[in-house]
Amino acid sequence: MRIIFPFVIFIVLIAGVSLCEGEDGSDSQNRQSSSLSVNNKNFTFEEIDLLVDQLLKSKKNDNADTIASSESILNLIYEKQAADRRKATKILLRMYQYSNAESSEFITQMLNEMFYYHPDIVVSALNEIESHLLVEHKNEKYVDYLIQSSCGLPQMVTEDINFNQATLSEDANRIISEIETLDVNKALKNKVISIVTKWK
Repeated sequence: MRIIFPFVIFIVLIAGVSLCEGEDGSDSQNRQSSSLSVNNKNFTFEEIDLLVDQLLKSKKNDNADTIASSESILNLIYEKQAADRRKATKILLRMYQYSNAESSEFITQMLNEMFYYHPDIVVSALNEIESHLLVEHKNEKYVDYLIQSSCGLPQMVTEDINFNQATLSEDANRIISEIETLDVNKALKNKVISIVTKWK
């Protein structure tokens, strides 16, 4: 079952626009991402990651002129997530640092569905995410926000009138069992298990 998102994401960008043009001291990663065009439908996850780097940099510098909007990047991830769920999850977690209210809802829906079916992937990504965050977000409060946002029930469960509590309890037990076997930070594991226990 797939979530039907409540809004349409547009990709309207000019090929070959450079974000790094004229910047002093830009590294090779910035130069590579400046040549990317969002009109290219064959993006790799590495290229999408570079677009996210530029998006986060533009926000930090209060610069709205970017190759890709957050909505266009999220659309790329949504279309490609099944190809590599681990990479997609890490990029989605990083995207929370940029997101506005609308894109944040989109990210949450994708991550909640991923967590419901693949809790090991989401929890493993959360275990590694702090090293991929901007300096101002490398703290326990922000990581707790990511945990709470990404480990919730997806809309396909909360809005399904035919989904009963017994089934939800079974799924909660399944997810908890999977999480307990993971080799991740114990505090993280306990926080996620606490969230899922409340489903029952």
